[in-house]
Amino acid sequence: MDTFCWHGVEALGLDGVRNCDSRTSIRAGIHGLSAAAKPFLEAVLFTHERGHVPWDAENLLYYNVGEGCFTRLAREGVSFERANRPCPDREPTCRYHHTYALRDQLSPRTWRVTRPIAHWSFVSLGKRRDFKIERVWWAFACHPDAVVLDAPGSYGGLFGLEIELVGPRCDVNLTGKLKVLFDACTAAFHSFPASDGLVVDRLSHRLRTHHGIEVDPRALRAHLGDVSRGVLGPAGIRVHGQHVAWAPQDHRCVHGKLTRLGDGAASPEWAISGRLYAVEPIAVP
Repeated sequence: MDTFCWHGVEALGLDGVRNCDSRTSIRAGIHGLSAAAKPFLEAVLFTHERGHVPWDAENLLYYNVGEGCFTRLAREGVSFERANRPCPDREPTCRYHHTYALRDQLSPRTWRVTRPIAHWSFVSLGKRRDFKIERVWWAFACHPDAVVLDAPGSYGGLFGLEIELVGPRCDVNLTGKLKVLFDACTAAFHSFPASDGLVVDRLSHRLRTHHGIEVDPRALRAHLGDVSRGVLGPAGIRVHGQHVAWAPQDHRCVHGKLTRLGDGAASPEWAISGRLYAVEPIAVP
């Protein structure tokens, strides 16, 4: 069994990772990883293209491959990274390379932190573990004192995001929580100034019927348009069928890490702590 695997693809999104042959090959490599080797799973998307990549790295590396493939591997933590450079020790035969490795610890490989943007401590998510973006976003809105802005003012560049999850003693597929938590935590640092009455009505309906939370629509509209915590700038939100479609700019997140605190820190409710920070690429020697 191995601690590292890789796969090259020629396209991203629906034409690349979710192509049956590519996905099957990636899954085969992941199946060959030894779950007992190391407790953390790292995934990196390498590309030799220097231009803008309008895809969320966590979707390409985990969600589109199939979150269930990683359940046995991400025991204590999982990370993703988009690296704007060719894959080391591999011939640049493909435009993109997906790499997966088991590590003793998780840290960015191709980015350095330039300054902190914000951090927060133990924002409560309640007892249910089927997290939804609106529930996590509302938890931030209800706990403004838990959030510290290290660098007030709008930031429009690339960023990294680290999240720590604490909760009851039970098995949790961390890769299955990756997308919703990163979407929600990114949304928590956006403002949504263009929210119309339909969005407010549908969002308050979902909070009430799906989460048992009664919300004053006027307060909800105020929180959506609040720019004081929206350090990542404005983002879009709209009604989509019976749901609310959030559009956080998580394609700007080039490094993310989700870890679960050990059993010694178990809690009867789920809660998250974390930090948001600006990054720049590490120069290639």
